[in-house]
Amino acid sequence: DDFQLGNLSHRLGYQVVLSPYIVEHILAKVKLIDLFDRQIRWARVVKVERFWGYLGLIFTQGTVTSLVFLFLTHFSIYGQLVVLITWSIRLLMAYIIGEILFKDSLTKKHLIWIFLRDIFDFIVWTIGFFGNSIQWRGQRFKLIGNGRLVIVN
Repeated sequence: DDFQLGNLSHRLGYQVVLSPYIVEHILAKVKLIDLFDRQIRWARVVKVERFWGYLGLIFTQGTVTSLVFLFLTHFSIYGQLVVLITWSIRLLMAYIIGEILFKDSLTKKHLIWIFLRDIFDFIVWTIGFFGNSIQWRGQRFKLIGNGRLVIVN
């Protein structure tokens, strides 16, 4: 796990730096359930390692939280304005990062999917709170303190 590698290196007195290089890769076709299991695994690992940081991720969930706000305000003009501003900024941020910063030519083509991905991420984040077991390479594990895994039979 990236966090554990960086954290343990830092504790030993080494400096942890991010590479200035962008690694390009092509994702293999995967089943939706496998993608979901992987995302849940990552979410639960983060939750176990840094619970308060995981809880703080609610502030990165603008797409969904703005919709919740819209419902709570009974579709008021203020609620609609919050959704419009939040979603516009979200699209702009995705465009700037994907198209301008990373020069990814597919960004514009897939930009509209960002909202479905945000909803998917919110569902994963929510489910990540419940339970401490994960599926990894066909085996079930229980997460315990410090990011350690115990095989579940």
